[in-house]
Order: sequence, then structure tokens, then C-alpha cells
Amino acid sequence: MRLLICLFTMVLLLVGTPATAMETWENNLIIDLPKGNDIMTSDWNELECLATNIYHEARSESRLGQELVAQVTVNRMNHASFPDTVCGVVRQSRQFSWTHDGKSDQIADRAAYEKAYIIAIEYIHLKKTAKVKHANVLLNYHADWVAPNWDNLTITLAVGSHIFYKRG
Repeated sequence: MRLLICLFTMVLLLVGTPATAMETWENNLIIDLPKGNDIMTSDWNELECLATNIYHEARSESRLGQELVAQVTVNRMNHASFPDTVCGVVRQSRQFSWTHDGKSDQIADRAAYEKAYIIAIEYIHLKKTAKVKHANVLLNYHADWVAPNWDNLTITLAVGSHIFYKRG
């Protein structure tokens, strides 16, 4: 249901008025997806996991900051050292601060969550990549107010309050 709402919202943005959207909605819902990736039958939990991770890790960040959180999550899913699903990556013990900080994980800002959900669709189903150098090798990040003791990581960029790293 959320996906249909997101798609309808995108249609309204593309074609304008609700009357126009209703007349041409079928043509605007056609999205070229990579082979083997069916947005209507995929595991909804993967979208929920990524959207929730973006929301809790970066909802107050710029769009690029949120996209980089999505990028790191997807990069980990595609890396041999991490689980091979988005939910596996997000739920991996002590990898993302919101999963073990003792605070409520409830979604309080619906608009911020909807933005995160659209980014999740882009990164999972449309295979989007952040438009920054080395985006496809970023595997770690942290907020600028913490100082983890990480070996073998190279600071690659800072966006908003996050510092992003590649290995090596």
C-alpha cells in the first residue's frame, strides 16, 4: 500500500493535477527495472528495513546525507563481510546506533519517513548510486561527535554530521 501511495505521489509530481494524473496514470507507472527485480512482488521487509535505517540514522540530514546512509547499507549487503540482505545488514549486532541505543524506534515524523521510503525504493529497486566519488566502496560512517577506534579505514568524505569511510 505504501508503494502505491509513493507511486501515486510521484505521478502527481510528474503530470500535475489529479484529473490529469487519473487520465494518464498507467503510462506514468511504467518504470524500467533491472531484470529479475519485480517491485510488486519483492520482499517489503527490505524496503522497510532500509527506510527505517535511513530515517533513524539521517532524517535530519540533507538528501545526499540520507542517500549515503542508503548507499553504505546497500554496499554492505553486497560485500562478503556482511549479511546479504538489507534487513540482515541493518539488524546485525551493534552496526547502527539506533538499533541498540535504548530509545524508542517508533516513527514520529511521517513526512521524514516517507522521504526515506522513496530513497529506499531508489536504492533497492532502481539500483541508484550516490553521486559522489567512491560511493560504491563506502562501508562505514559515524556521526562527527563520536570517535570510534577503527583500523584499516580511510576517511573518504564528510556530509552533514556524518563521516564516511572506505576500507584500506
